[in-house]
Amino acid sequence: ESNSIALVGVRWSLHIMVRQDLLALVLCSLRVGATVEDESCLVQRLRRGARLEEDPETSVNSWNANALAAAIRPLLAHLAGGPYSSTEVGQVGANMAANIFENGTILASPSNGAEIGVIDGTTVAYPDYYYMWTRDAGLTMRSLFKALSSSPDGAEACVANSSSAVYKQFQSYANLLLQQFSQMDPNTDCPPSQQYCTNISEPKYFVNGSVFDGLWGRPQNDGPAIAALTLVELAQLSLDVNGDAWASEGTSKTTLRVMEEALTFCQQWYMNPGFGPWE
Repeated sequence: ESNSIALVGVRWSLHIMVRQDLLALVLCSLRVGATVEDESCLVQRLRRGARLEEDPETSVNSWNANALAAAIRPLLAHLAGGPYSSTEVGQVGANMAANIFENGTILASPSNGAEIGVIDGTTVAYPDYYYMWTRDAGLTMRSLFKALSSSPDGAEACVANSSSAVYKQFQSYANLLLQQFSQMDPNTDCPPSQQYCTNISEPKYFVNGSVFDGLWGRPQNDGPAIAALTLVELAQLSLDVNGDAWASEGTSKTTLRVMEEALTFCQQWYMNPGFGPWE
C-alpha cells in the first residue's frame, strides 16, 4: 500500500512538471543558491579547509563564476515558458555557476558553519555544507548537462568547442574526480573491516579536492555510480558529435579512466554495506 501511495505521488509530481529539466535545475539551484559576490567568503573558507599544497587564490575566483554564468544563460533559454521567464531561467544557471569552481568542485552550499549569534543563551550557527559531496555533484552536473545539451547550440558547447566555459567545466569535473579517486584515504572507519576506507566511496571532499577526514556516514557506495552516469552521457555525446576519433584524443582519456574506475567499483562493491542510499 505504501508503495502504491508513493507511486501516485511520483505520478502527480510528474504531471505538474512544466519542464522536467528546468525543475531539476531549480532544485539544484536552491541547494547551491549563492551569488557571484560570495567569492571573498569562498576564498576565506578555502584557506581554512585546504589539505593539498596549492594556491587557494587559483581555485576559486569570480571570473570562473561570471564566465560560466555568461555561457550557461543563453543555453538555457529554450527552457523558458510557463511560469518561468528567460530571465528567471538564466538566474537559475547563474546561481549554479556561482557554486561551481574552476578546479571542478561543485559546492553543496555556501553555508559554512559561521556563527549567527546567541539566542536565549544558545549559540546558533549556519549548517556547514561547504564541501563537495560526490552524490550532489554528480546530480548537479548531470542535470546541467541534460539541460544544456538539449539546447540548439548545447552539444557543441558541452563537448566540441574547447574554448567554451561549459566545455572546460565538464573537463575540470572529470579531472577533479580523477584526483579525488586517486589519493590515499586517511579514514579507516568503513565496514566491513573498520580498518580502511576506499577513497572512491568517500561521501564528501574539501573544496580543494582532498578527502574529508572528519567523522561522517561512510562509505556511500552510490556516489561513484552517479558520477559514472554523468560521464557516460558526456562520453556518448562526445562520440556522437566528434566521432570515434574522440576516444583517442587527450581530453577523452581522463573521462574514460574515471568512468572505468567508477564502474569497476560498482561492479565489485555493489553488494557491500553502504551508508544511507540516497539519490
